[in-house]
Amino acid sequence: EQLEFWTDRDGVSLQGLVIKRGGDGSLLVGGSSGLLKLSADRTRWEPFSDQKEMRHVREIEPLPNGNTMISSTFSGVLEVDRNGKILRTITSKVAQFANEEIRDRHGRLWRCSLQGLSRLDPGAAAWHSWTAKDGLLNAACRSIAVSAAGNEVWLIYHINAMSKLDFSDPERPKITHHSGGNGIDYAFFVRTDRRGWIWRGGGGLNVAEQRNDGPGNWISLTELDGFSTTQREVSRYFFEDSDGSVWLVSPTQIHHF
Repeated sequence: EQLEFWTDRDGVSLQGLVIKRGGDGSLLVGGSSGLLKLSADRTRWEPFSDQKEMRHVREIEPLPNGNTMISSTFSGVLEVDRNGKILRTITSKVAQFANEEIRDRHGRLWRCSLQGLSRLDPGAAAWHSWTAKDGLLNAACRSIAVSAAGNEVWLIYHINAMSKLDFSDPERPKITHHSGGNGIDYAFFVRTDRRGWIWRGGGGLNVAEQRNDGPGNWISLTELDGFSTTQREVSRYFFEDSDGSVWLVSPTQIHHF
């Protein structure tokens, strides 16, 4: 295993919120004060595109034509080319309904929002939804992770708690909860990776095996593992790259594992 990291001394000073590959394969990180691109020699993060228009970047998506779609709560949804030039405004408004949307390998779209957890099956016209009435701790879903098979979903809230939904029975999911005090810190994200691990970042940076994810089975990554205290306390975003490596973003630091 190898760990790389960059700090404000390397140009990371934008209150990072999201990190992804752009349409040309370059690595971009967006945040409250702009958009940065990793330099060719991997030593620095440099301003990319018009920083005034790129404030409050919430999402980065590659486009088939090699350009990149940038979603900003300040400027709307923009298309930029590989040099950072803004080509057009796709929409001037960004929908605030969904906190996260994830599509699983079966083509099902999972949505996490203040209304709870929802799933749209391929070809379906209506969403399946689960709220506090169905057994969730409350409706305020913050982040979700879906297993590779698509039959398990982990959900974190705007409180110190996490729920797991087992869809072995598609119509009646089994729901279990882990709350604060059982090794569950306040979290910004929960994610699964191709190793079969599940990651949780926010009040700490923690990892467990998906098959053994109960209280007491999580490992907290610390300074001894190469992660700084700052990174562990405010890990805000997780991105699994095409090679299986993992990128983690905090306001002033970026780690690559």
